[in-house]
Amino acid sequence: MKSEHYDVLVVGSSISGLMTAAWIKLEQPELDVVVLGPPPEREKRPYVGESLVEPAILFFRELGMGEFLDTRCALKNGLTFYHKLRIDDPADRRYTVHAPERLHHLARQLNRPVFDRALRDHAEALGVRMIDGLAEDIDISTGSTGSATHRVLARVGDATVELTSRWIVDASGRRRLIGRKVSSYTKPEQGQRSAFWVRLADFRPFTDDLEMSLRRPLAYDIWYSTHHFMGH
Repeated sequence: MKSEHYDVLVVGSSISGLMTAAWIKLEQPELDVVVLGPPPEREKRPYVGESLVEPAILFFRELGMGEFLDTRCALKNGLTFYHKLRIDDPADRRYTVHAPERLHHLARQLNRPVFDRALRDHAEALGVRMIDGLAEDIDISTGSTGSATHRVLARVGDATVELTSRWIVDASGRRRLIGRKVSSYTKPEQGQRSAFWVRLADFRPFTDDLEMSLRRPLAYDIWYSTHHFMGH
């Protein structure tokens, strides 16, 4: 069985794992940072989070993704909240609307498969190495920080590979490969806990059909924001 050693091993290649690996490499370029997981085109987990907020877009700009966000991602003018005046009358389209009057930072909407691919390419350009494989078992060392050696058994192609590292990051999502080793976990009761994202072609803006009460006129186009309708 082949064995390889790294400074930092990120288990999981979703957006969280790629963000972590890219940031570590940007801040500590001397470290050998590796991500273990499939490319975005073969991801099987559901995508969550296609709308950035201001702290997130500032992080991605510091990471070096600003040009991609500005040229490839749709604009998002902050958050808008609609409170219906007569909540039990579907025909009443009057709303009191709460939104920032001016925006200090413009956010973006994400097409996650496209963005994840660009983020992976950017991480590789920074020097992060990618291993197209899947973690099967993890052995967490209890040694002192920096000198410990963590071990991961991974399936890479048809081979089983042992990967060791000084530091390890769990970005395996719901698999919680490391989390289950070091802490207890109680699965939440069944119920609706998810957000669902859809994309609509030629969707007509609905803002002209609403009677909106605003404290002051907004300094931007309200249509290009995320619209939160409060109530039933």
